[in-house]
Amino acid sequence: LSNQAGDRMLAGASSGGICAFNAAWERPDAFGRVLSTIGTYIGLRGAEDFSTLIRKHEAKPIRVFLQDGSNDLNIYAGDWWVANQGMLSALKWAGYEVEHAWGKGGHNGKHGAAILPDALKFLWENYPEPPKVVEDRAKGRRVDVLVAGAKWEEVSSGHELASSPTSNSAGTLMFCDLKGERIYAISEDGKTRLFADQVGKITSICFGPNDVLYGCRGGKEIVRFDAEGNVAVVAQCSADILVAMPEGIYLNDVHDPVLWFCNYQGTVNKAAQLPFVASALAPTTDHAFMVVCGDDAQSTLHLRIDAPGRLTNRQRLGYLHMPYLDRSSGCTAIVMDHVSHPIVATAVGLQLMDQLGRVNIIIQPPTRDTITGLAFGGASNSVLFATAGEKVYRRILNTEGARPYAAPVQPPKPGL
Repeated sequence: LSNQAGDRMLAGASSGGICAFNAAWERPDAFGRVLSTIGTYIGLRGAEDFSTLIRKHEAKPIRVFLQDGSNDLNIYAGDWWVANQGMLSALKWAGYEVEHAWGKGGHNGKHGAAILPDALKFLWENYPEPPKVVEDRAKGRRVDVLVAGAKWEEVSSGHELASSPTSNSAGTLMFCDLKGERIYAISEDGKTRLFADQVGKITSICFGPNDVLYGCRGGKEIVRFDAEGNVAVVAQCSADILVAMPEGIYLNDVHDPVLWFCNYQGTVNKAAQLPFVASALAPTTDHAFMVVCGDDAQSTLHLRIDAPGRLTNRQRLGYLHMPYLDRSSGCTAIVMDHVSHPIVATAVGLQLMDQLGRVNIIIQPPTRDTITGLAFGGASNSVLFATAGEKVYRRILNTEGARPYAAPVQPPKPGL
């Protein structure tokens, strides 16, 4: 009848209530209204996480009605009555259109049937207008980088596989077309131009000091590009991601759980041993630590930068939220803002952590396609760019990016 999420409502009781909410949560592009009676938001199959995830995720366009009673079940896995109140608190805090009906009933459909007309009136109020997110309702966010009304915008498309965005000191963005073996630039006016063609399989690029562009090519060598796009080999190294700092370049290893360091003269040394193959890395703004992610790891690693090319005191610090029933975070990229908040692209969204490794907010990605790179850019360095599939997207945030190749900057002290 319709392919619009606002035209579709899911309803269920008990396990059906959590099923209805979960389907809309995972696919808000398909379902925009949820009726949940005596919903099972407890620890039977992971639903107890929802009261936390709702607060951390960027709000989704879903309108919700909850019903429960004070004599509902209270068993080994949790308390239905308490869990439903937790859901209501989280939905209100995060800015959702939500209403509820509390009673004294047990785990049955009597109260749900009695309040059904009122629930349907609320859920379909002002139809055909779609459900909305109430802006600025989440006043309790300690870290809030979202700008009201600022959404993801497509800025470039038609590439074979866009990946690895990076920006120079002027904010000009460059990215790879891995399959097309090209590098493109996006200027401040949003126009895309070809920077270098037939450059080989460039898996990762980043700017270094003096706005020199470096890249990993073919998983075998580190290369450097001049202003005209001409390429020169810097060193041989089996890496496919890199980050440039003032003294040199840190790289992963394609095959082994190792980080390498290459100075700008081309000498390569082992920087650290890891418990997993790194899929993304970025230094903190004070250049005190290197933050490392793995696509199958739940925690990020922090390693102390003792000296150029020497990483020590490895520690698991950042705690990432995982996709349901999946033990792989799907981490593909990381970028640091100017106060040392890492933003990590994962399978559940862009997870922004504070300096102590706690996820404060999960930003909705621009597409369901896998994110292949993140970078800040623009004249003010406050535009977050993301690559995925054939496209490049951008979104204005209420923060600024850090440039790892610039001089270190001391971030503010972390809070609770």
